[in-house]
Amino acid sequence: MLERDVPPGKKLYLSIEKQEELKRIILESTPSQERMGVYASWDSRILQQFISQKWGIFMNRGGIIHMLQRLNLSYTRPTYTLAKADKEKQEAFTKQLDRIKKRFTDDMILLYEDESHIRSYQALRSTWPETGKTAIVCFSCSYRRIHLN
Repeated sequence: MLERDVPPGKKLYLSIEKQEELKRIILESTPSQERMGVYASWDSRILQQFISQKWGIFMNRGGIIHMLQRLNLSYTRPTYTLAKADKEKQEAFTKQLDRIKKRFTDDMILLYEDESHIRSYQALRSTWPETGKTAIVCFSCSYRRIHLN
């Protein structure tokens, strides 16, 4: 009996092992840690240069994007967390705010007061976390800011 074989298709630019290594690098390091400039997140342009330098293989950016999607990565904007943030104080504030909200009646108004800050840390750019997960960038350095009151 005849069997129908699926055509092999085009040969991969990066072997399965290299693709898994690239995925690990993307998830565990930043371009600056891999000596690719001062960038904090991966994009297709930086990955194109990285692949070319590391393995001597040229891939177009569209091919890189399709490969990353096959590796279950998605291009999304990360969120950040402050390393010095006190989780207990944040939880206590949230509980206190919930208690205040429960006591509200229709004739009451809740007014929030906040300060505005100009901060000098790097803006977050989109990167490639695993699909369904959000990348978290932890800021641990002390940054300069100006209070606008």
